[in-house]
Amino acid sequence: MELTFDRLTKQFQNKIAVDRFSYTMTGGVYGLLGANGAGKTTLMRMLCTVLKPTGGEILYNGSTIERMGVAYRDILGYLPQNFGYYPDFSARDFMLYMASLKGIPGHAAKRRADELLHMVGLSDVAREKVGSFSGGMKQRLGIAQAVLNDPKILVLDEPTAGLDPKERIRFRNLISDLSQDKIVVLSTHIVSDVEYISDQIVMMKKGRLILSGSPAELTENAAGLVWTLTVPGSQVRLYEADFYICNLRHMGDMAELRIVSEEKPAPTAQSVPANLEDLFLYHFADELERSNTHPKGGAQQ
Repeated sequence: MELTFDRLTKQFQNKIAVDRFSYTMTGGVYGLLGANGAGKTTLMRMLCTVLKPTGGEILYNGSTIERMGVAYRDILGYLPQNFGYYPDFSARDFMLYMASLKGIPGHAAKRRADELLHMVGLSDVAREKVGSFSGGMKQRLGIAQAVLNDPKILVLDEPTAGLDPKERIRFRNLISDLSQDKIVVLSTHIVSDVEYISDQIVMMKKGRLILSGSPAELTENAAGLVWTLTVPGSQVRLYEADFYICNLRHMGDMAELRIVSEEKPAPTAQSVPANLEDLFLYHFADELERSNTHPKGGAQQ
């Protein structure tokens, strides 16, 4: 089982959304990270054949997905960022409707629908209308319909956006359970959603692949980028002007800063191990600055 992106490119008029993206995936969970506008959704829509590439191609086990046609869609499961539901359908009726669209025969569809509703924790509300569900319940129903056909490739675009912390944890655990014998591509800008369940992290910036590896490999390679420093509270603004502060904790008149910077921010600063969120902030500081009013010198590339 091998999914290959070969110089994949997508251009919309004068904007290049995905720029010669090349990468190979085998079994496991792949966390696709990037700031908003990095090209993640465009990449996933091409993977799901919703969009056609401007250049390059995607191959599954050596065959282009375009040439595979229906055979490729039969092994694909997809939960888009804005998934449409029928509010007057019950959860079970919705699953049976989606099963019919996927060509799953009646008896098999009923068995599979009941099995998946149990798996995602919706058995007790299977007869209730989807319109009455919370956001987290709708997302769990979304993942259930995405795996109705037991896909080999499961694509999830921002599946935890808008969910509360409890539902996000539940959703992450569900994805981990469903990832056996599959290629799972999980797109998000919420680092904690992929940090603990992803076998590999793939970072995109301005349509390009900038970094990939296991979470442990990526954080090990970020040694020397993260510092902690305790300063008088009155000096915090001075450090904010020159460095990207990813965590700030006030302790009376003092403040503890966690700073992402290639340079040691002060003689008393202590180097600490990086986590994936630190690495994300380091690479995407320039995008984050657009919503701020002051520059950050140390965290830029």
